[in-house]
Amino acid sequence: MSNKSIWERIDNMWRGWLYLLIIFLIAVPLLHPLGLPLPISEETRNYYNFVENNLKAGDVAIVSTDYSSGSVATHQPAAVAFFKHAIKKNIKLIFVTYGVEGDQMADLVIKEVDPESYGYVYGEDYVNLGYVAGGEVGIASIAMDLRSAYQTDFYGTPIDDIPMLQNINNYNDYDVIAQFTSAMMIPWINHFVVRYGVPMLGQCLELMWPENIPYVKQGDMVALMFGARGAGEYEFLLNEPGRGIQTADTFSLTQVAILIFLAMGNIGWYMRSRQKKWEV
Repeated sequence: MSNKSIWERIDNMWRGWLYLLIIFLIAVPLLHPLGLPLPISEETRNYYNFVENNLKAGDVAIVSTDYSSGSVATHQPAAVAFFKHAIKKNIKLIFVTYGVEGDQMADLVIKEVDPESYGYVYGEDYVNLGYVAGGEVGIASIAMDLRSAYQTDFYGTPIDDIPMLQNINNYNDYDVIAQFTSAMMIPWINHFVVRYGVPMLGQCLELMWPENIPYVKQGDMVALMFGARGAGEYEFLLNEPGRGIQTADTFSLTQVAILIFLAMGNIGWYMRSRQKKWEV
């Protein structure tokens, strides 16, 4: 039998146990979201409350998926959650983007939500118009005259053949814009909010938060979700666990495990050093 004390065993524990535990704690939420209690930020709550309390059935939302495949993990969960919230409220969605991959990102969101399973019909309740060229000029065109920006949707259907767009022409017909972005927010603010007063919701990368939160503080945006964490908070409020909550669960579990191992290691070192002094 080993004569090592419990503190020596802790101090000399095989580090592989930590890696195995972290792998296990990452795998569990990915296989099944746990929905661990998650503090809800004021911004995410304001985002949710605006959709819940200020939008009504039949309202039209411009949804801008201005991100690329490199930031799908951050933005897609939030866009999916917004789509599901819109379905619950029976809000019409028009997907647009000035990002060259954004139309494909919108298509991925649509496929993940599977709106037809909720009774949402393409062309009647939602549409993906795809990429608009020209950057800020293209955004201005969407605001002033939708048909000057788009002649067909992402799949090649003429927009005049899309039922839900028959009476949708410009800013007067838009009730909100929801942007999910790893690019700039200011073009949408300039041409939808400042110029025409269309309310705007946003979600951006965590590193973009400091440069964009002032728009909320000065009243140019209703609310701004904070990256992947904001997506998890939104899913929690909707009671729709998805990849956002999976990410939040993973962070929570792994960080607690790391803190426990750090504490054990430090306690083990401290007790061993004291034990050596007693032996002397």
